[in-house]
Amino acid sequence: MLRHQVFQACTITGKTLDPVMELARIFGPSAVRDAGMNPHQLPQAQCRTKRGPLVRIKLSWPPITRFGLDMERLPDRSYTFTHNKDYRNIQKAFYSALDSMDPNNFMHILTDCPYHIDSLLQLSEILMHQDNSEMGSDLLERVLHAYQSGFHSCFNPLVGTCRLDYKRQENRGLFVALFRYVLYIGMRGCYRSALDYCKILFSLDVEDDPLAVLLMIDHYALLSRQYEWLIALYEWLNPSRNLCLLPNFALSVALSAKFLRDSKIQPSGIRDADLLIQDALILFPGFVTRLLKHTSIGNVTNLDRSVLFGREVQREPESLGRLLDLYVARTHHLWTSPDVQTWLESNVETVLILVEPEKCPQLSTQPHRPTDSRLMEYAKRRKTCYPSLPLNVLRHLLLAELPEAPPIIPPHLQATQIYGFDPLPPRDSVDIYSPEEEKRLRRAQSDGTFLSTFLSSLLPSYPVQRALIEMGVADGPNDTAGTSLTTHLTSVAERLTAALRHVLDFHRETAADDAAPQDPVANQQ
Repeated sequence: MLRHQVFQACTITGKTLDPVMELARIFGPSAVRDAGMNPHQLPQAQCRTKRGPLVRIKLSWPPITRFGLDMERLPDRSYTFTHNKDYRNIQKAFYSALDSMDPNNFMHILTDCPYHIDSLLQLSEILMHQDNSEMGSDLLERVLHAYQSGFHSCFNPLVGTCRLDYKRQENRGLFVALFRYVLYIGMRGCYRSALDYCKILFSLDVEDDPLAVLLMIDHYALLSRQYEWLIALYEWLNPSRNLCLLPNFALSVALSAKFLRDSKIQPSGIRDADLLIQDALILFPGFVTRLLKHTSIGNVTNLDRSVLFGREVQREPESLGRLLDLYVARTHHLWTSPDVQTWLESNVETVLILVEPEKCPQLSTQPHRPTDSRLMEYAKRRKTCYPSLPLNVLRHLLLAELPEAPPIIPPHLQATQIYGFDPLPPRDSVDIYSPEEEKRLRRAQSDGTFLSTFLSSLLPSYPVQRALIEMGVADGPNDTAGTSLTTHLTSVAERLTAALRHVLDFHRETAADDAAPQDPVANQQ
């Protein structure tokens, strides 16, 4: 039953999966044209372009042919992309370009293979950082088109039932491209399209949620006013996923209930908005202190002196604090509107009465009132439920790139090279490539070539091929599976030491001859 409900929640229609059409509906075709869209992107020209499952195909893109990316169905009914031999060779060239740190090398790869996934992702990221969002987003859409062109005939990302394993290296580019595209169209105001792309991204790997889409799906649901959908998703997933422990869901569901109540709609099975926000404030008091950086709470003063909004906030785990940083950075403008702010102020006062009745002047003449048990209970929950950020949340923070919420990289990962096209691969990743291994091999080949040349200059009879064999770069005629690279390197080092010793002895003899007395007559002769 739950699986069916999640499928239903993630099912979308292609009509809402078009950012250009959404902008045109909101602002009109002229606004889209003024925003710098290409003519064939405008609504009146949509009929001349073909719509793919993920993106509309632009006339300006190179024609797509079979370039080595395909999809197959696995025995467990999930899917995976595959790379043929030609694509794997291009991927190795990409790692070489990545090591060079020259963006022009990515352009050279795309000249030969216009739909190479990682080159498009890497170049798109570079362009976005250079504030060239139009071209950067175009490359992201081209990535999505490359993937949709390779979809299996039974793979439909719009129905919410197709699974793609993030552990497989060939699949991860689609997750990253969808995530970045959500951020881009969300910044453009296409909130409904952003929500639907979030649904696709979440449905691809519901169990693991490898990019922590649940940390932003509520944001776009609020912005697109899909309040009932958000509450329904919360009700479906909370029993199995403990969404109540995610500050973004606890707070956004309360805000959604408030908006629905203002519209005279009361969803079935959900508590009153006031009770929801009070519970969220007691569990996540750090939300209020962070929101105060963007607004003020009128009738409430000296919050930092309270137990809940002072001492407990100072004790909150760093990982929970980062989740709150992320949420407030995204949604603070929703919480600072006049009607929401008034509602929040009222409930902050109520919470203070509940957890610190002895400090409330309005209760001074009333009989003693016990402190709400949630003050201590939720303090223990904050201490035990947020030990550290999991990998999927770290990936989310890395890709979101919000200055207010930088990732907290644990010590054991600080020496790890992090790539934007594949940030922090899973520990049980199924890889067919290794960027670090490719880099090591290139450097070994470079070092081997240098060493061979140096040995040849010292000992002309020393064969270059033998140096390569001893470096492990080339195969020897009698190599076996048990040959150790360490033995080869030791042999090379010994020969190099002997050669240098000969050179030093030669210099000593020459210096001794120069220092000996010489016959001036012989010199004249």
